[in-house]
Amino acid sequence: NDTLLAAGVPAVGSKNLGPFAVVAADFKDGKVIWSAALPAGPVSNGIIVSRDMVIVSLTDGRVVCFGADGK
Repeated sequence: NDTLLAAGVPAVGSKNLGPFAVVAADFKDGKVIWSAALPAGPVSNGIIVSRDMVIVSLTDGRVVCFGADGK
């Protein structure tokens, strides 16, 4: 599908996600599909998509996993 994933500091005006977040947006219109707070900053190029999972590596050594719906 046409989904763009990004992780880092949320944009100004984003819902309260904390200091770091991962966001899935529609590539065509930019509308947010889902978003989730991250417990630490993501490493550069640290997002992996495998099947229906989004995996994010964090700067503190942890790895977090989200389903296709962001949960």
